[in-house]
Amino acid sequence: MMQMISYKLTRNKNMKRIVLRVKNGLVKVSAPYHVAKSDIDKFVQINEEWIKEQLSKSTEKKAEFKEFDDDECLAKFEKLADKVFPLVADKLKTKPKLYVKNYKSRWGVCYFKRGYIILNKQLFDKEDRLIEQVILHEYVHFIVPNHSREFHKIMEKIMPDYKERRKELNK
Repeated sequence: MMQMISYKLTRNKNMKRIVLRVKNGLVKVSAPYHVAKSDIDKFVQINEEWIKEQLSKSTEKKAEFKEFDDDECLAKFEKLADKVFPLVADKLKTKPKLYVKNYKSRWGVCYFKRGYIILNKQLFDKEDRLIEQVILHEYVHFIVPNHSREFHKIMEKIMPDYKERRKELNK
């Protein structure tokens, strides 16, 4: 007898079809009220290989995170931020506050209305010049809050090789 994959089921009256998601090691299924539980079970069984593949990817991603101490990250990033800030100081009133966090798919986040940036702790073991590019990128968002042409012009003016640094960082 084949073992059934366990999943969390959510019913929604506005849904037209069954939706299957795998997130944080959990299998979630959303379905309309009119679909029988047996049909949902069949749907999950049909997609068993895909689910197992997604579950294994999820555990691989967790293993990719290196553990870095918040205080060590902040100390290193603050030092680099102090080096980068003078490049934009004439356009910014105050130096944004800096925080750290683990992110899966971003190097930094700018909260320009609140006056702070968050840098990904996974930057800690990257080259300083690459971290400087991320910090400058976030600082420039205090000047231009989007990725428009103006944003890229400012980046290029301040750091002409920023695109190469970004490519290197994202390898």
